[in-house]
Amino acid sequence: GNGNSCTTTVMVEDTTPPVITCPSPTTAECTGARQASVDPGVASASDICTTAAVNQPGAGTYPLGTTTVAYSATDLSANHSNCETTVTVQDTTAPSVTCPAPKVAECTGNGQASVDPGDASTSDLCTSASVNHPGAGTYALGPPSVEYTAVAEAGNQSRCATTVTVQDTIAPTLDCPAPRVAECVSNRQAVVDPGDATASDS
Repeated sequence: GNGNSCTTTVMVEDTTPPVITCPSPTTAECTGARQASVDPGVASASDICTTAAVNQPGAGTYPLGTTTVAYSATDLSANHSNCETTVTVQDTTAPSVTCPAPKVAECTGNGQASVDPGDASTSDLCTSASVNHPGAGTYALGPPSVEYTAVAEAGNQSRCATTVTVQDTIAPTLDCPAPRVAECVSNRQAVVDPGDATASDS
């Protein structure tokens, strides 16, 4: 009946980091000033031993382009895991462009006139935009269409058109020949060449 006893210890520890799953990449359209308000989504986390809390970046303003977003999970034993996703802010919206009013000009010579069709105005929701236009030049009689193109920094384009009408409303000048005096040759009449008139047009 003799006996003896001893004591030892059993330590249960948690060294396994939690498992974290990031949300899928997010793409959003730029809404102004090279940025957009985006919610990148919520990450999920689990731990085999305890619970895990996730540090989320949450909704916010993200710049034009692709931004890496980091998430982290921490369990009750202070084990950590990390993951990353991306937020892409893109600019696919074409700029607006407003053409000048149609122009009407009087022909000044050789069936044409020198005309400045005016400037178009443009604006872009996300970035700046510039306008390509023909500028002042020589336009022929008639109403040709004049096209303007607005190009944003992202390469998006919009077009509009106006007209330049060169018209001819000025009557030509006409110079008659000088008066003629002829002697009657018979039967109260005479054969006379009154001469040629001259005409010119601008």
